[in-house]
Formats: sequence, structure tokens, C-alpha cells
Amino acid sequence: KPFFGTLFSAGSETNSFANFTQTLFGHIFQNRALARAFSGSSSFALIMGHLRNLIVVEVRKLIAERSTGKAHQTHPIPEELRVQFVAGASFSLMTWWIDHDFPYSVQEMSEACQQFITSGLAAGSIQIPHTASRPRS
Repeated sequence: KPFFGTLFSAGSETNSFANFTQTLFGHIFQNRALARAFSGSSSFALIMGHLRNLIVVEVRKLIAERSTGKAHQTHPIPEELRVQFVAGASFSLMTWWIDHDFPYSVQEMSEACQQFITSGLAAGSIQIPHTASRPRS
């Protein structure tokens, strides 16, 4: 199955975040020669930007699925912030892993990412004001 097709179907299992991270790191590792070849090239930034966008799309679906049926419960952190957190954490770990020549196994990376995601999303007691102030220049 092609990488992106597999990535997009990764969340269809029972533990969707675990399957997503396992698929993400597994396919990057299977294609590590290609990742190494592109690393540092001008094409690498374009490829990684596209991959990050695909990760955001998939994470948005996974978080929406987790929220289904919980309409009566409001999460203190807006959904898009949760999406960006999970996508950013996954992407950062993935790029670090590539840049450092895959020092940990797929399973170790997947489990670490899963723990970070679970811990971060479980921080539900954090309240984010609904009216965000503009950043100061």
C-alpha cells in the first residue's frame, strides 16, 4: 500500500492514535534511504511541508472521531489547537528521528509519541481563554 494511503487509513483501528504513530514511523523507517537522500536538499523542505500538511489532515480526522458522541462535553482547549499540538509533536519527533539517523526503533518512537500525545491531550484542566489577545510586535 502506498505510504500516504496507509497513513490516511491508519486511524481506522480501535486505538487510532497508536495506529497512526506506528504507521507514520514505520513507513518513514521503511523509506529511510529515500529520507536520507532527500535530507538537506531543496526538495526536502517541500516534501516535509507536504507531509506535515497530510499529518494535520489525518490528526484532524482522528481528533474529530474521538470527539464524536461527546457533544455534551466541552473540551477546555479548542479542537484546532489540539490538532496542531498533536500534528506538531508527531512531525517534530519524526524530523528529529530522520535528522539523527534513526537512533530508536519504530516501536520506541511510536510509543514515545503516543505517550506525549496522550499526556498532552489529557491536560484537559488547562483553560484557554476564548478571546485571544493579539501578539505584541
